[in-house]
Amino acid sequence: MAPSPPDPEHPPDPGPGEQPRSGLGEYVRGVVLGTVLGRMMMPLAAGYLVIGAMLLALAWNYGPQRLVDAKSAAPYTIRKEGRIVESWVALELHREEMGESRNWTAFARATPCVVVETEGEWGGTRAFCGNPHWLHERRFAIHDLREMAPGVPFDFKRDESGFAMPEIRIEKKALDYLASNPSQSVFYKGSALDELRKRFDRPVELALVSWSQPPPRSFPLQLDPERPSEPMPAGYLDMRRTRAPEWFPAIVAPIFGLAFWLAGMNILLSGLVPVGRIVVGLLPLLALPWWGEYLPKAIAHLSVEAGTGIKNILGDIDTEARLVASEPAQALMHDGMRLGFGMQEGLYADTIGRFRFRVTHPVAKTPDAALAALTKAIADVTRGLGQEDRAELFVNLTRDRKAELTQAGLAFLPAAKEALMDPRSGEELRRAARRFLVSWTDTSLGPLRGQLAFDERVKLFRDLTDIPVDVIANPATWIVQHAEESEEPKPRRRR
Repeated sequence: MAPSPPDPEHPPDPGPGEQPRSGLGEYVRGVVLGTVLGRMMMPLAAGYLVIGAMLLALAWNYGPQRLVDAKSAAPYTIRKEGRIVESWVALELHREEMGESRNWTAFARATPCVVVETEGEWGGTRAFCGNPHWLHERRFAIHDLREMAPGVPFDFKRDESGFAMPEIRIEKKALDYLASNPSQSVFYKGSALDELRKRFDRPVELALVSWSQPPPRSFPLQLDPERPSEPMPAGYLDMRRTRAPEWFPAIVAPIFGLAFWLAGMNILLSGLVPVGRIVVGLLPLLALPWWGEYLPKAIAHLSVEAGTGIKNILGDIDTEARLVASEPAQALMHDGMRLGFGMQEGLYADTIGRFRFRVTHPVAKTPDAALAALTKAIADVTRGLGQEDRAELFVNLTRDRKAELTQAGLAFLPAAKEALMDPRSGEELRRAARRFLVSWTDTSLGPLRGQLAFDERVKLFRDLTDIPVDVIANPATWIVQHAEESEEPKPRRRR
């Protein structure tokens, strides 16, 4: 019987003394399978490592880190008073992480920074940058920033009217990006920079906070006698001294964290023997206190998305403990491009920004009192303008309302009512005041519980209900009713 021809895909078993032979097809399959499976397993390993790293970092911050913080604060025994001479909010835009996303606020972080000056022995200047805030947190605003970290005061420079002058500093590349790219919202046709300005330019709320909360008298510091040129904020050191470890999460979290961490390392180190995988896999834990800086870069080699994710997670685990001291020139965005949001600098410069006010003495004790003082001051100043100027003012306010710029009009309601009801007002002035009041008696602009000066806001609309114009009085009545029926917002949980 003739022997069958050799099969190149399935070579015969080697004879005695012969080396095994493998076909070309088997070799190709091995290369393809190894490459594909390897690429598929890397993101899986990165996912396990991210979960493990998050739990281990949480455990470290709840337990040992607080003991380390308390010990490091102990040498600061000398108290010294400083004063804020420069302040800003540093805006970082992580463009390299955005990819094709238009949601730029998810990649932007704002950090309040100050330069503090002290006099006398061991005097000098020192910069501090405090807790960061992600811009996708819609409640974050700059007009009411009064602490840069728990117990550490913050304030912007004040103008002659007693109003704070908020300032954002941003690098030029990021500013150019915002100016040349559309807003993240499909409902807003402006640029991302317009969107930023619209969000943070709130002149009325700025006035209420400024007049009801005077600037801090000083900036308390504490010094280490061995390093007197490197003071730290007293409130920050007090927080570090008094925060007790929370041992339950510090003990429980590592159990699950180690399981996920070793699962990820087991995939990465599959070529080692089991003991080697455990030993080598545990070595990175020795650098756990420095993970925030180095671990995201390492995981990014396995998965860019996972690297970005763990960077944000580690950065947000304990933001209250985040405070960086430096020389002023090295502070975050110290020399960045400047965006001003003061009363005369913003989108409302030709309405509320055209007025100058005297600082109320004593400073209003509550936001309600501040709003009452602001509206009275505006009515008094507006009354002294010529009728053409008053009409132009109300035309500008109506224009702003149509453009969804609604952060100034509230303060002009009494002035507009007075112009409309005054028999001495000319037809042009009365028409402009009427149009403004009609545009502002919109239920979407009504007050809700939890807003600054809620009671005084309701009173302003209630005062419009006796105007003998149905398209003003009726909506004003509905606004008051809706406001009184609104509920207090749920308190925000601190991270």
